[in-house]
Amino acid sequence: MAKERSAAAIITHFQRKGGEGEFTKIITERNEPEYAEQLAGLEDGEKGLIIYKKDNTQWVLLTSKRIISVKNESRSDVYYQDLAHVEVAMDEEYENLKQEGFRSFTRLKLTDINRNTYVFQVEAGSPFNGISQVMHFINRY
Repeated sequence: MAKERSAAAIITHFQRKGGEGEFTKIITERNEPEYAEQLAGLEDGEKGLIIYKKDNTQWVLLTSKRIISVKNESRSDVYYQDLAHVEVAMDEEYENLKQEGFRSFTRLKLTDINRNTYVFQVEAGSPFNGISQVMHFINRY
């Protein structure tokens, strides 16, 4: 069974280290209906916490148990208990770094315990900072 993380700790860390943006939101009772499609496949007891939703074909959801990414027809799920390493996807971000600096970063690279790698794209700026710091926090604890 997947190890669950404290919803309050994840949300607090996200708010303290980054924050919401145009497409990135903390999921609340008020806005939860907007994300019904993304939340529909969650396991019993799993709670959707933070979502980056560009549209219905490109989104990333942080839950109490895992991170889920959908881009077009491709879906990736990484359970927090299987997370081995978190880093900025520097190969993918090289052009952004040269042109706009680190504030334009949008991609994180996660490696699981089986050495599979996943690149997740989120919103630049505060949302990226918050989500990357949350993933580092989850990986450490």
